[in-house]
Amino acid sequence: YVESVDLLAGRKCEKVHEGAGPAARRKYHLQTIPGLSVDLKIGEWDFNAIEVDHQRHGHVLQVVGFELLRPFTFFPRETLTAFLEKVESRYDASNPYHSHIHAADMCNSFFYLVTKCGLWRTCEVPEVCYAAMLIAALGHDIGHFGRTNMFLITERHELAITYNDRSIMESFHASSLVRCTEEAKDGVNLFQQCSAEQVVKARQLMITLILSTDTQKHLDELAAFRFRLGADNFDPASEANDQLATFCMLFRSADIGHSAKPLEIHDEWSRRVTEEFHRQGDEELRLGLQISPLCGRLN
Repeated sequence: YVESVDLLAGRKCEKVHEGAGPAARRKYHLQTIPGLSVDLKIGEWDFNAIEVDHQRHGHVLQVVGFELLRPFTFFPRETLTAFLEKVESRYDASNPYHSHIHAADMCNSFFYLVTKCGLWRTCEVPEVCYAAMLIAALGHDIGHFGRTNMFLITERHELAITYNDRSIMESFHASSLVRCTEEAKDGVNLFQQCSAEQVVKARQLMITLILSTDTQKHLDELAAFRFRLGADNFDPASEANDQLATFCMLFRSADIGHSAKPLEIHDEWSRRVTEEFHRQGDEELRLGLQISPLCGRLN
C-alpha cells in the first residue's frame, strides 16, 4: 500500500503472464463514433459488458477505455489505441470471470460511481490522476489466470514467493500494468507527454488503487472508512486523505458490485465466477490439495 495518502493532490509525494485468448482476435480499429457511449450505455450502471463484448467482436475493453480516456488530450491517439490493444491482449479471454470483459465492466462501474458521487473532475486532483484511475480500473486484473492468492500460497507458486505471500495477484497486476504504460520499445509510452512528477503520481495512484482490491483487507478497511465517513470534517472533495480513501472504496465497490446490477447481469456474472472457482477446485483436487471454500464443484 502506498504510505502517503496525499498522492492525489501531490503534496507528498516480472514476469508477465500473456493472455492466451485474445491473441488470435482480429485487430480492432477504434474510432470516434458520435453517440456510441449512449447507444452502448457506457457510463451507466446497467451497462452490459458481456453483451457489448459480443457485439464488438471481443473488444469491449478497448471500446470502454477509448470512450472514457479520449477526452484526456495528453494521450496521443495512436499511443492510446496501442496501449488499450496491449492491455486487452494480456487478459486471458478463456477465464470465465477475470477476463477483459470484467475489466471493462469494472472500469465502467467505477466511472459511474465516481460521477454519481460528484467527484469526477471536480476535486482538487490533477487531470493525470483522473486518467490514471481509469487506467488502473482497466488493468486491475491484467494477466489474471483464474486462481486466488490462497491457492498460490498453498501451491508455493512463483508469484507467492516473489511477493512474500502478501497481496500476490494484486501486486502482480499493478506491476504488469505499470510495465504496459512504460514499454516505449513498443511505442506505448502512455505518459510520454506528462512531466516526470506527474508520471510518479499517476503510477503511485494506480498501484494504490489496485492493491486496495485485495479482499483480505476488505473488512478492516471498510470499518476504517465507515468511521471516517461519520466525522464532521470528512471532505473527499478537497482533503487528500479522504479523497484517496473514497476513491479506493469506490474502486473496490466497482470490482465486486455486480450483485447490485440488474438481475440478469448479476446472474450471468455469478455463474461465471462460480465456474472459475470450480476450475480452481478441480485443479486443487488433481494436486491433492485441500479444496478452497466455494471451489468444490460437487458441494
